[in-house]
Amino acid sequence: MRIVCLSDTHSLHRQIAVPDGDVLIHAGDITRMGEVDTVYDFSIWLTELPHTHKVVVPGNHDHCFDISRGAQYDDRARPMLEQRRPNIHFLLDAARTIAGLRFYGSPWVPNLSGWAFFDRGRDRFDRAPTDVEVLVTHGPPWLVRDREMKQGIHCGSGHLLAYRNRCPRLKLHVFGHVHEGYGVEPPLGAPGPITVNACSLNRAYEPVNAPVVIDL
Repeated sequence: MRIVCLSDTHSLHRQIAVPDGDVLIHAGDITRMGEVDTVYDFSIWLTELPHTHKVVVPGNHDHCFDISRGAQYDDRARPMLEQRRPNIHFLLDAARTIAGLRFYGSPWVPNLSGWAFFDRGRDRFDRAPTDVEVLVTHGPPWLVRDREMKQGIHCGSGHLLAYRNRCPRLKLHVFGHVHEGYGVEPPLGAPGPITVNACSLNRAYEPVNAPVVIDL
């Protein structure tokens, strides 16, 4: 199975050259600041791509999907993606079997009060399923392609790292969020997962990073 991974397109999705594959994953930050018209265009763009399945999680910029954001939440956003089933799989703390693989998707990030899907210091993965084979999150796990270079800090989640370690069948973990962390980490131990930071934009918000292609 060929899986094509991207993330953090921030409204510039149509500037990304997307290679063909079986499953397309987008790991969040579809918009710049939750603009619902961007979500609509993104949903149309997804349907135009040839991949049999598209898996999407929202990110911390995607306020329109987070009901806790008050006036920034827009109840039109999620249906724009979900009405395009069965090809588009919008996963917000949800699992789904896709093309024979068990996927789980979640948007939560730590240390970002005032943004969408701020975890508020809670373990948002304590009840997540552990039979997952492909994990899609917006944020990275702690100390894994999570270093934000401007301030020199690590932005990953310890709760997410602990959850990942509870998933013995995990083959692939795709995330974004930290633009400087773009790239692939091989399994750290057999049979550990391939880890992909799939940010399409660099820190200057330029669409210079190619989608990452993984063959499982």
